[in-house]
Amino acid sequence: MTKISKPKSRHMTEEDILTVVSIISGFRKPPTWADVEKRVRKAGLPFSKEALRRKPKIQKCFSDKAQPLLAKASEERAIAKEEKLAEAEEVKLTELVADLRKQVLELRIAIETVYANAAEQGVPIEDLNRPLKYVDHSRTEDRRPE
Repeated sequence: MTKISKPKSRHMTEEDILTVVSIISGFRKPPTWADVEKRVRKAGLPFSKEALRRKPKIQKCFSDKAQPLLAKASEERAIAKEEKLAEAEEVKLTELVADLRKQVLELRIAIETVYANAAEQGVPIEDLNRPLKYVDHSRTEDRRPE
């Protein structure tokens, strides 16, 4: 019976760290540790993502690469969100203007109805345009019995 031996683990050298840093620097999108591990394995290095995370130089390179790309992506999302809000605001304004036009039309019809009824009753239109009389309610008698 032959014994299957596991490949020996080895320590990460400075050259290995520089190779991993160059791999991370080559990412065009925000890197993930799983993607970094896959590319490192393709490069022939036997290191797991846990081993890669333990090295400060690799950790710094990873975070430096991820931050600007994530910031750019979040900025693009913020711009898209602002555009959507502007479009929604424009739709609301359009609806508001349509509602106001409808109310103006209804008020014009109501005024014409009042003028027509006043003319039918013999009330002069000049009397309709005068201001209302002010009634001081504090000086009038209380009509409610106590």
